[in-house]
This record gives sequence, C-alpha cells and structure tokens, in this order.
Amino acid sequence: MRLPLLSSLSKISVNRNIPVISRLSGSVLTALTILLLSVLWLALGPSNERGGGPQQVRERQVMKVEVHDSQEVDYQAILHITGKTEPVSQVTVRSKISGVVEVIDIEEGQNVLKDSPLVWLSAEDRPAQLSRARATVEQRRIDLQSTEKLAQEGYRTQQNLLAAQAAYDAALADLRRAELAAQDRKVLAPTDGLIAKRHVELGQYINTSAPIADIVDNTSLRITGFVNERYVGKIRLGSPVTVRLVDGNAYDAIVSYVSPLAQDATRTFEIEVIIDNAQGNLIGGLTARMSVSLDPVRAHEITASTLTLDTRGRIGIMSVDPGDQVVFYPVTIIGEEAEKVWITGLPQRLQIITKGQGFVTDSETVEAVQAS
Repeated sequence: MRLPLLSSLSKISVNRNIPVISRLSGSVLTALTILLLSVLWLALGPSNERGGGPQQVRERQVMKVEVHDSQEVDYQAILHITGKTEPVSQVTVRSKISGVVEVIDIEEGQNVLKDSPLVWLSAEDRPAQLSRARATVEQRRIDLQSTEKLAQEGYRTQQNLLAAQAAYDAALADLRRAELAAQDRKVLAPTDGLIAKRHVELGQYINTSAPIADIVDNTSLRITGFVNERYVGKIRLGSPVTVRLVDGNAYDAIVSYVSPLAQDATRTFEIEVIIDNAQGNLIGGLTARMSVSLDPVRAHEITASTLTLDTRGRIGIMSVDPGDQVVFYPVTIIGEEAEKVWITGLPQRLQIITKGQGFVTDSETVEAVQAS
C-alpha cells in the first residue's frame, strides 16, 4: 500500500524548466511544511529542555535556619565505671604438716581473731621425733665440748673442731623443726576476719599445704573497675567517688589505686576504690557503679539532636557566622545526661543551628532566626 503523500508525488510530471515548489499542490506543500517543522522540533527538542529563556533560570531561595546563642561554661564531667565489690583482704589458710583432722574450732560465716585456733591435726609420731631431736642435740653438745678440750691439748685438729661444731648446729636445726612440727598441729588464723569457706572435715587426712579455710576481711570492701585510656590521665589518687550498689544505696569513697599499665587486650587501666563496711552488711561480688568527678573543663551544652555529620563523617555542629554563612565545627563529646551533651572544640561564643542543620552545607548563606 502506498502512502498518500508518495502517491501524489508519483503523479507529478517533471519539468526541469519549472521550479519544484511551483509544481507542488497546496495539500502537498502543507504536508511538507508539517513534516519539516516536526523534524526541526525533534532535532532541537522542547524549549524547556534547552534551558529556554531567562525566565526559566531560577535562583535558589535562601534557607532559613533556627539558631541558639551558645556560650562556654564550666563543666565537671562525671566518669561512670562499672565494677564489683571484693574484700580488701582474702587469704586461704593451708596446713604446714600432714595429718588427720582431730578437732575443728570453726564454722563457715564465723568471725575469728588473729592467732585463734582453726583446727587441730593428729600428733602422729611428732612427740617421739621431738624427744629424739632433743637427745641428739645433747649428744652433739657433749661431743663439741670434748673436741674443744682435746683441741686445746693438741690431740684434735682444727678440722675436727669445725666438724663437731657443724654437727651440733645441724642437731639444733633438727630440734627446731621438730618443735615447729609439734606446734603446727594447731592451725591458727593469720588475721582477723570471717570464715568464708571451710575445706576440711573431722577425721579427714590432709597432706602438707592442703587448704584448711578461706578467711576474708570484709570490714572494708575494694571496688575494682577499668577505665578507657582516654580518661585515665584525668583520674588521680584521692579523687572523690560516689559508689552506687545494686540495692540503690550510695557510698562516698576515694580513688585508692590507678594502675600504671594498661590491659593488653582492652587497653584499659584498672582503678580501685575502698568503701567502709565496718557493720559487715555488704558482701563481695556485688555489681557497683562508680561515679568519678573529673577536673572542670570549659564546654558548650547542647541538645543531642543538634549534632550532625559532615561529608567526611566527622561528628560536629553547624553554626552561623556574623556574615550569615554556615560553618561546620567538629566537636568532642565529653559528657552526656538525658537529652543533653557537653562538647568541646568550639569558639567561646557562637550561634549554633538547632533546626535545619541537616539541610545546609558548609559556607552556604542562610537566614538565621533566633530560637523561641
């Protein structure tokens, strides 16, 4: 099937002496004109895509932002550290000799005084060993005296005298060991404290160095925690600390120890505080929260929602300078409380953008409106 336009064109006789335009009928001219305009429109595209005239160039409107006048203030940061309670002194009493437990004078949970008896062990053959040691000392003493006399008369050499003296000294040492073994039947408390654990039962045979009992001194409690390396330099011996236990009770204390070495795995430093427990109401192993007061610093107080990130991923705030231009300041957060944070790294006084900071960029000109 032939198109109407082509059909019309095929019927036109060619006369080289007549101009082409004059040889075309009115309907053909109209069709060609429409075709030409369509080609031009498609080639050039709509005027609004080419940028058009000056009416289509629009300038961006100046952004309105809400600002707040902020001034540096003294801020005393409180560092919170989680730790646990433990007795200041804890010792495991061990047997110095072997034997059968014949007498037990303690029970778990009982308070004991230093040098009070805990258990008695069987004598075994220790009395006989003690008697034998005493007899040996007496014999060696007589031998030494005889050797000294003969040496003075020239019948013994100096070497004989030294040997007799050594034998006497060894006998004295054996006697001392036998006396201690006899005394060590009675196991004594090395310190005042509470019997936390008893390890022996009546009639039990124990070897040398076997554990007898654990004694803890809980008149004071040590609380141990770990501090990030960023803050350890701000904590000093004697710094005041408020300790809050899981039961809600709070206690005043001071920092008693700061480790000079960091933990290899965590890069944190151990600190300790001591709280009084004279009444014995507290026990070891309780979770505790220590609040350490650091030295005051100059900082700005803002709401947490004011913080933003720049294109490099740094946390900070947007501000407006006297020329109504946006300035980004990276900041350091040194304290948090509810919805507020304290930050450093800013000028002493400035206008901080509190609303609209997420829609503006550094160096952009804005219209600053004071927060109501």
